[in-house]
Amino acid sequence: MARNLVYLRLSAIALSLLLVIPDSLIPFSYRWPVLLLGSGILGLWSLVAGVLGLRKGSVSGVILLAVGGILCWFTCGMVSDQVSFSRWTEVHEAMLEAVRQDDAVTLDGLLSQHPEKRSALMKDLFLQAVREGHPKVVVYLLDHGIDINGTLEELGRPPILNVAIGPSIAKPVKAAMIERVKDVDMRATNGQSALHLAAATGDRDAVALLLARGADPKLEDYNHKTPIFVARERHQDEIERMLVGR
Repeated sequence: MARNLVYLRLSAIALSLLLVIPDSLIPFSYRWPVLLLGSGILGLWSLVAGVLGLRKGSVSGVILLAVGGILCWFTCGMVSDQVSFSRWTEVHEAMLEAVRQDDAVTLDGLLSQHPEKRSALMKDLFLQAVREGHPKVVVYLLDHGIDINGTLEELGRPPILNVAIGPSIAKPVKAAMIERVKDVDMRATNGQSALHLAAATGDRDAVALLLARGADPKLEDYNHKTPIFVARERHQDEIERMLVGR
């Protein structure tokens, strides 16, 4: 029985080494299955050895039985977590695909199945939909939880509206967001409004939509620059003419 404890210690050391090996030598994704299989086998072996030891009245049997139970519990828990993670990965990929297809109905069904993760997921899905130009999904997310009047904490707190500004953003997406915002002159931390950003990037569509909503072309940022000044500074002549004419 003492020999079994030695085997147990050696096996535990081998499994511990798998945990501390740098990813640069062996990626964890390769080590993980071996670690899982090894802990499962070691747990079952310890349980069997422990039962046999108890029958012989050995104190070591109690130790082996306890260790075997812990290892089996650990292995079952890890397997369960891995299965849950795999299933969630499939669901998350289905959500991303729904965004890519601009399929708001499918996305709504998938989000409804996971209400506990809904709010955490919506902003990332929203940003993807804006960048890729999927207006149906953008409108759905704006109507079901995304606050167009809020800010993006993770990006330095610019207004969410600002992600709609830029020549690469589809016009229907810009229109949906600008139409819903309460204050089109909402400022970023540098005092600039969405119109400042549109002037700086040469986003003619955004400038037109913002002006139609009443954006102020003479609003100064914290450096006392108006959208008109920014357009002139960036040599956006057409944008400057649009702004001066207001």
